[in-house]
Amino acid sequence: MDSASYLGSNGAGIFDRVVPIMQEYSVTSTRNGAVAQHVKDAQTIPNSTYPPKSDGSAKTIPGAVGSGVPLTRLMSTWDAAAIAQYSANRNKVTSTCANLSHNTGEECDEYPFASTWEGAGKNDGNFSVRYVDGTQNGNAGTDLNNWYIADRILHKDKFYVYVN
Repeated sequence: MDSASYLGSNGAGIFDRVVPIMQEYSVTSTRNGAVAQHVKDAQTIPNSTYPPKSDGSAKTIPGAVGSGVPLTRLMSTWDAAAIAQYSANRNKVTSTCANLSHNTGEECDEYPFASTWEGAGKNDGNFSVRYVDGTQNGNAGTDLNNWYIADRILHKDKFYVYVN
């Protein structure tokens, strides 16, 4: 049983012998399709995403089912290390997106998510940013957070992302 207060007031039984898979995104969705396409591109054709790695090497963006390289949940307020990593993730995304043009109503999306230890602030170049529809970006963030809560994804839990 866990009792993670940041996932709601009730604890829950968890099964720790499987790596969960987040499946809330679909490229055909009007709710989060633009973000889903971004995640899918980052997972399947990472070298086509922005920014390129500064050393010119190939990107290896984690989190795809079957990759063997899961993402790791980062609870941004857990401790000083988590606060610092989350801040580094957000700062790197903000500075990288500043180099891209975008249309009114678009927001900068990042993958891996800022709520993971593998986010842009890891500074290994294995991330992607893209401007997407702002409403869909907000919806995708809500969907991710709701999945964290519903599936009891705790700080430092591993997980994969599958895009339909």
